Amino acid sequence: MSNACTLDPALAYHEAAKYVRLSLRQFRRVYIDTGALPIVRVSERRPRVRLSDLNACLSSRTASFVQAQSK
Repeated sequence: MSNACTLDPALAYHEAAKYVRLSLRQFRRVYIDTGALPIVRVSERRPRVRLSDLNACLSSRTASFVQAQSK
């Protein structure tokens, strides 16, 4: 029996920006300044973003294209 615990990593802004392939400035503008992502405060000077929150935000912003069926 395994007692493995799955942790949800908390990423620093620069790590999250790298994950979504944006510059730090663009990441802050798109996700942080708009309030699109909840922030986890590890300490007063160390805000973090949960990876699961980032993935959920990305999924909600992803456009899906449906091919129109011809009659």
